[in-house]
Amino acid sequence: MRKILGVIFATLIFVGLAQSGASAERDAEPAGQFIDSLGQDVLTIFRLPDATAAERHAKLSAILRSGVDLPRIGRFVLGRHWRSATPEQRNEYQSLFADYVLRNYIRLLGAYDMHKFSVHAVSRRRGADRIVQSRIERRTGEAIELRWRVRESAGQYRVIDLTTGGLSLAVTYRAEFASVVANRGIDGLLEALRPGT
Repeated sequence: MRKILGVIFATLIFVGLAQSGASAERDAEPAGQFIDSLGQDVLTIFRLPDATAAERHAKLSAILRSGVDLPRIGRFVLGRHWRSATPEQRNEYQSLFADYVLRNYIRLLGAYDMHKFSVHAVSRRRGADRIVQSRIERRTGEAIELRWRVRESAGQYRVIDLTTGGLSLAVTYRAEFASVVANRGIDGLLEALRPGT
């Protein structure tokens, strides 16, 4: 579970690391601008010459918490088990869920050799959702196509899902976590998400 979840979330953040190849049409779409802004903020942190690993971790964590709707994703991922969880379990789960994906992201920062990032289409979905289609070009290896699902709430955009290679982040998390809960219960999932386990 750790490897799959970590790779997916590392991919989620790394799509924003390279310079934007945005078109004028994309620039006119707020959801596309949001994705670019997220990426540029992350890229700036990577370029800090004298930052320690702890400082980078703190800054990157703040950007991720701001740009990705972790509570919404976390609740969706837990699915029907959310209703059977106690308030204490829910609170601990949401905290561990966020910290877990952050740890995996930081650990996998060196997994990609980014060269160029471009957003090439933004389309509307039901309600306030937008799908932002993007492409990562790496210095070595094949390019990666990504589809961000972005939702606007109270005038603020946040990422609520990512699809790459036909694989949805939220759906994959949901299946992985459901398997753990089925075998070990919610407390077993919490144990699996705790640091060092």
